[in-house]
Amino acid sequence: YLSITKARSFSQPKIMQRKQVKVDCNDQQNVNGLKVLLTNDDGHESPFFNPWYQYVRDVLKWDCCVCIPDDQQSFISKAVVKGPFKVDKRGEGEYLVPAPPATCVNLGLYHFYQEANLVISGPNIGHNAGRCSVLSSGTVGGAIEGVLHGRKAVALSFPFVNGWGNWTDQELNEAFHRSAQE
Repeated sequence: YLSITKARSFSQPKIMQRKQVKVDCNDQQNVNGLKVLLTNDDGHESPFFNPWYQYVRDVLKWDCCVCIPDDQQSFISKAVVKGPFKVDKRGEGEYLVPAPPATCVNLGLYHFYQEANLVISGPNIGHNAGRCSVLSSGTVGGAIEGVLHGRKAVALSFPFVNGWGNWTDQELNEAFHRSAQE
């Protein structure tokens, strides 16, 4: 049982200002046919998520759907929960779920965006390096859930060498650009 309510869109307000980055997309709509389900483990208030979502949607012009935890779900691995629970619909193709990333991916793939052919989980705040971090990461767990359901999936992490909050808009835009290139 899912209860879906309408709430404010993710794209308003912007969490941070950023400069436009030019990517060679040939100005065509969704040039590569990607249909991307986006999630993360840091929740909808992550300083990286809204700018990343806007980059994927507006600069890369990929078709996408957001199904994201309503709060912090780090260090939860591939945990899934079952309902009933309330899902907030934030806008067209934007869902906020009181559950871990793996559950968000499951809901996204089977209820909100069945046509997704790629799952991107993240960007995670900080690195997910080493056995302990990878095996316990909610970001990685979201990507694993996508693979288990037959989709290609990527777990993104953005470590910044100068520590928390010490990144520039230019560094963030470069991280977006590099992530899309890979």
